[in-house]
Amino acid sequence: MTRLSEHTPPPNDTPMVTFNREALDVAIEFQMSLMSTASEFAQEAAEFATRQGQTMAMGWQRAATAKTPAEAMEIQMDTLKALIEAYTAESAKVISLADRAAHETGEAMRSAFPLSDR
Repeated sequence: MTRLSEHTPPPNDTPMVTFNREALDVAIEFQMSLMSTASEFAQEAAEFATRQGQTMAMGWQRAATAKTPAEAMEIQMDTLKALIEAYTAESAKVISLADRAAHETGEAMRSAFPLSDR
């Protein structure tokens, strides 16, 4: 039976863990791509929220100056229509951004780990 005091540790020049440099580079590139995409999503969301808030504020301002309830209702409907159109356009932007991110990530993975031709 070996006692702990008799155990010899590995020499100091023996690494405890070895890294595959290529895998590490791919992981870093992948992480940077994800961070870039997350940043773009956040920026787009902030800009969209600002534009929507401005549209709503202008709608309320215009509705406050309406001379009749019917005119106020028409202004509110126009504002709602503008908001819905903006949501539709924004969803297309977000889908396009997600598609581009998926494509870029896939390309990075394929270039790092090419499939062999069989």
